[in-house]
Amino acid sequence: MEKQFSKYGRLSLLILPMFDSIYFRLDHPRERVYNLVTSFDQRIPFIKFFALPYIVWYPFVILTLAWLMKREPRLYVSTLIACLMGLALSYSFYILAQTTTPRPQIIGNDWLTRIVLFIYHMDEPYNSFPSIHVLISFILFQAGSKLKIPSPFFTGLVRVVAGIIILSTLFIKQHTLLDVAGGIGIGSFLFWLVEIVSQKIEQAIFLS
Repeated sequence: MEKQFSKYGRLSLLILPMFDSIYFRLDHPRERVYNLVTSFDQRIPFIKFFALPYIVWYPFVILTLAWLMKREPRLYVSTLIACLMGLALSYSFYILAQTTTPRPQIIGNDWLTRIVLFIYHMDEPYNSFPSIHVLISFILFQAGSKLKIPSPFFTGLVRVVAGIIILSTLFIKQHTLLDVAGGIGIGSFLFWLVEIVSQKIEQAIFLS
């Protein structure tokens, strides 16, 4: 059974990036686009260094899920489901109530500036609420705290990296405070929901 799960588990790792690719089909302006920038957002400085943790998000997600798949299969499945539900819900927002985040004018030719410009080139300034970077990072943040076999190093590392990635979305002006709050709120709710349903299914199977 474990070998069978391991075989299909590795394939399941491909589901998230495949589903995430839908984002780029939606990353263009629609008839009506909302701006959620507040005066508090305008006080947040632009710090190009945070482009590094922002792009680390991609390997962070895959490596964290791969670790969970190896060490905590049940938690891996519920975490993956929560992530997929988060993407689906985010896409619904992007279609029904698209938002944008104005970007600052970037001047310079150093390597950090080029990374920021690359991010801006690859990702148009639309589909901001909720932030997928934040939503998925926060789901993994929670998963790292739910291990049946405690691993302080893994839990601490996931929390720190997820936290820095969430901050990076603000400091490179990819998202607003409301985008971040939405990502955290939705991610928290979905992870809780999937965990509750998973536990009830396990109890029902055990009792039967």
